[in-house]
Amino acid sequence: MTHRISKLTGAFAAALVVLAAGLAPAAAQAPAAKPAAPPAAAPAAPAEAQAFDAAPLADQALGQVRVRLKLTNTQIVRIRPLLMDTMTKLRQTLIDYSSPDGVMFPALVQEFRGTREKFRSSLEPILSPEQMQEFMVIRHEVDAQLRDTVCDARLAAVKPRLALRPDQDQPVRDILCKDFEAKRDLVAGMTTSSGGPAAPRPPAPLYQKIQDETEARLKQVLSPEQMKAYEAYRDELKAKAQQPAS
Repeated sequence: MTHRISKLTGAFAAALVVLAAGLAPAAAQAPAAKPAAPPAAAPAAPAEAQAFDAAPLADQALGQVRVRLKLTNTQIVRIRPLLMDTMTKLRQTLIDYSSPDGVMFPALVQEFRGTREKFRSSLEPILSPEQMQEFMVIRHEVDAQLRDTVCDARLAAVKPRLALRPDQDQPVRDILCKDFEAKRDLVAGMTTSSGGPAAPRPPAPLYQKIQDETEARLKQVLSPEQMKAYEAYRDELKAKAQQPAS
């Protein structure tokens, strides 16, 4: 199942940008993200069209890690514009690269990893070796938080459409998380650490294989009626993703 990232709510998109930048642990997730509205809801107001201001998110992230990284005022002044630029680029990447069949997923990962690697390398002349080591620890923690944020959002998106029972929430979340991790790892294996392509082979067949396995697992948890609702929701997302962005 894929979500058209350009339709993300502002709060959730902001949270993803903060986490994706890799410089803010759990407490710095921007405003608390609200569950995404189901696709059948009326189109969201053009909040996404508003100018994106990375400054508050950058300040929040730096405020959270300042003590842990033992940042000086001089270091913060140098890092802040780099972080703002990284957040802005990551947000645009999330908006630009989306497709219903995973065709654009490799490009998204390449851009994502390339932007993050550029930010990491830009910190090397600013931070001490000890600070860089702690930065990478924070980044690993953030990556785990990013995974949880994505998994929670995917569950929130399908829950009302499938009318999930309380006992189904965790099994469905686990399945969607496994799906996310498999697709993420598939594409990560096709890109270098700097974001460039490591292999020219398109992932569409393997991507579809993961999707098929995900749906097979869902059939073991969902009722026939819920599975039909899931398939309708999946097809609806595909149709919406194929429409030209307005």
